Amino acid sequence: MKKVTVTDLPDEVFIKILQNVSPTDINNLYAIKEVSDKLQDFVTLTKDSEEIKFFTNVPKKSHVMIDYNYFDHARTGLLELFEISDIVKFYDNRHVYEDNELRMLVITGNMPLTSPFGFMEQERKSAIFDKLIELSGKRENNLFKVLGYTGTADVITFNQKSLYPNRIHIPGAKALVFTNCTSTDESLKAWAKDFDGLHFIGESSRSIIKSFDLRTALADLRIERVNIDFELNDKLLSPTLKRIKVISDRDVVIDGNNLEFNDLRFLEIKSEENIIIKNLNSTTLFHASLISTYGSITFQNAELPKLQYVEIQSETFPVISNVNCPELKHIHTGINDIDSSNDFSFFQKATSLSIATNQPVSFLRFINTDTLKFLKVNFVDDTQHELYSMSFQNLEGLDIYLSEYFDEFVPTLNAPSLKSLKIKAEKLHEFGGIEEDSYPQLEELTLDLVHRQVFYMEDFYHHKLKRLQITGRGFLRVLYVWFKNLELLVINNSDGDFDFTRLELDVNAPNLIHLELNYVQVESLTLEDFRKLKYLRITDVRNLVGRNLDSLIKLDSICDGLKSFVVRAPNLRFCNSQPYLEDEDGEFEFIHGLRLTSEQKKDKFKDKYNPSLEKEPKISPYEEYIGKTYFIKLGESFISTLMDREQERDYHPRIFVNHQSDKLEYKIDGNFRRFDDPIDNPRKRVENYNIIDKPRKKVENNRINPDPTHQLLMRFVQDFDDDFDDEDYY
Repeated sequence: MKKVTVTDLPDEVFIKILQNVSPTDINNLYAIKEVSDKLQDFVTLTKDSEEIKFFTNVPKKSHVMIDYNYFDHARTGLLELFEISDIVKFYDNRHVYEDNELRMLVITGNMPLTSPFGFMEQERKSAIFDKLIELSGKRENNLFKVLGYTGTADVITFNQKSLYPNRIHIPGAKALVFTNCTSTDESLKAWAKDFDGLHFIGESSRSIIKSFDLRTALADLRIERVNIDFELNDKLLSPTLKRIKVISDRDVVIDGNNLEFNDLRFLEIKSEENIIIKNLNSTTLFHASLISTYGSITFQNAELPKLQYVEIQSETFPVISNVNCPELKHIHTGINDIDSSNDFSFFQKATSLSIATNQPVSFLRFINTDTLKFLKVNFVDDTQHELYSMSFQNLEGLDIYLSEYFDEFVPTLNAPSLKSLKIKAEKLHEFGGIEEDSYPQLEELTLDLVHRQVFYMEDFYHHKLKRLQITGRGFLRVLYVWFKNLELLVINNSDGDFDFTRLELDVNAPNLIHLELNYVQVESLTLEDFRKLKYLRITDVRNLVGRNLDSLIKLDSICDGLKSFVVRAPNLRFCNSQPYLEDEDGEFEFIHGLRLTSEQKKDKFKDKYNPSLEKEPKISPYEEYIGKTYFIKLGESFISTLMDREQERDYHPRIFVNHQSDKLEYKIDGNFRRFDDPIDNPRKRVENYNIIDKPRKKVENNRINPDPTHQLLMRFVQDFDDDFDDEDYY
């Protein structure tokens, strides 16, 4: 007896099945001869262009060219496939086709965004597509049942829409974002597809989550303000995830039991209430952020061999037990409720620590501070005397915030090995309290003056200091300072050229190589003893004198309004603008080696010419230090550890150091990518998830074994109405 296959079903039954098949799957079904022969009896393809981009497997004999001028033409086919390239013309004539709810409408081409220049045609295309999406979610829709879009946009966003999850088909999308969207029918499931990212935002999106199987080969899952009331576990999460982000007003529970996250890099949980993380095992997790605003944090039973950066903030002290992370380097913490009964063993593992509270002593007194290499703390008032007496023997980087209480002095710690010091101050008027003996090994000093003010750094010297950066507004006076080994000096106006800032500068730095004065007005600047200076950038100076700039190779951004200009730079190779005087009576002398060959320089400047400077780069090697604190460089070292392979240079999500908060963060750039990495284990589809567009076996003699066809179509049959009895048709 011949085995009955799905292709033997009556047309009416087959149509019922095809209603639950995506347009891509239907196109793939046409590649199977037995199915194609059956479909041509009751399926037509209506098109508005001779070029077919989507339904490429549909035979030409099933094609019908659209005719908007002929209203009474006979309609053929129980199921109509539409491929439309001109969405505007189709929408304007939609009344002609509002008669078949079994139509699959596929819009080809890219949908332009709203144009800022008012190109009405492009704006209308986007508006029409948005209306079609709204129409797809309505119960009464006689224009189509399924809406498809073949554009190349990586990320598709739905805002405040009611949707049928199985009536939207966007095969090219790598990620979907739903903001306050609802499912018209929660019992329906979205078509099986491996997305890189799924993002659900807003309380209304609770129903739409249920339409997706999150256990597919998903890389990025974000659930924000949806307030789910279920546990994230192996029944919901995919082991292929690289990023998990949950923001909720309720408790968040993640149980990794029976899950091995061998691709997970980032875990970010933020809750108004409690956070519970248990049984989390990942060989790749690099960054974990756990923030509870009013509740507690419980972190238990985890094997995380690659975890390096952890952020923990909560009102009460977290319960952390049996968490193994041997490579942990940095902890950013903000915990207010601390006492001696708390278990600090987890925090003893890190050599880098940021404390985001106003009472850092209450935390530091319970750990071994001599093991720290980096510390970031806040000084709100002068009640932290215990901090001054603590020992930080191995501390190399210190980042401190000074409240307005500190206006004339900078508190110092017992840190004899300190190399980098960053100070962010609200109202520091005078750089006092720090001497060379305070930090004898100091090589880098960064001052960030928050408010517009008068600031003095006077009579300060340091033999070890190599890099000094000052950012401020108002009136900056840096006078009578001596730095024997200083190589980089940068003074910035934080508001750029939008806010007038005056600078008086008198510095003795015989080994200075790079000097920048950005958007600070300097009346007179004399550079007489800077024979090693190679890179000079000044944006606002009235009188400049530099008669012995023998090593200068680059002069950048000399401003207009010069009163006098005397520069002798025989080895100068780069200059972005020709200086000229505002007053013709002013002194002007510009001796340089621009546009001269090596031989010409040698003949003209004799022993002043230095051939070794010909090999110096145009871009100063000190550029990499400008604006970077110790922690920023520390954070970037984490990044290089994470992205040490060429395949992950533009890794998604992108990790970066926030220069404002000095925290390691990551974000979505909208550039979703597949993550198949030949070095790592490639992502695989979840077993038993039979996707129709997977490669089929080779077809010989235009025939295929009916069993694979039957198996292929049975995926849709099993979703068919359970009450339907097909025995009545035999």
